Amino acid sequence: MTLVPNLKVSVGVGAVKKEHAFDLGCDKQKVIIECKSHRWTTGDNVPSAKLTVWNEAMYYFASAPNEYRKIMFVLKDVSDKRDETLAEYYLRTYEHLVPSDVEFWEYDEITKEAKKCKHLTHMSLPPVNRQYKIKGIKIGVFSLCQFNRSPTLAFIQVTSSYCNKQILRVFYTAVLKACRAVAEMAGVLEYIG
Repeated sequence: MTLVPNLKVSVGVGAVKKEHAFDLGCDKQKVIIECKSHRWTTGDNVPSAKLTVWNEAMYYFASAPNEYRKIMFVLKDVSDKRDETLAEYYLRTYEHLVPSDVEFWEYDEITKEAKKCKHLTHMSLPPVNRQYKIKGIKIGVFSLCQFNRSPTLAFIQVTSSYCNKQILRVFYTAVLKACRAVAEMAGVLEYIG
């Protein structure tokens, strides 16, 4: 496949269309790519203004023709404070804006490799099966249905209106890591965030 810079494709949400230049693409094989090299801020905070550019890219992908393969190619940048990459954060926080046909790829500057990000796309959880309380933190345990006779995965959602937010964040991060590891090992579902 030969990728060309600034590939122009007609986009639009209605009858009126206008050409938009995607960062890279191949018209013959119907591929469009947006490339972003944004990082966490120096204070390891969310680069909110930069992520609005990612939201704009999602809008262009959503208004592009369906026959195109849509790729968001981003720099892998890990937050030590959050223990997640910027792409993982974006997919966890802005998943509602990401069209289901958009692929996220992260480029690792150190290993010089790119890997496709996995994420739960538009998946709704079933009702709570059990609830527990651990030191003021309410935990709802959800059992996801079985996929291809794989073992059932327990997904834990933590909610609390009266718990210290920092404690809750640390606890929730640990729970998400465990869920991610179990999901990937069991091959039950693709999960990021």
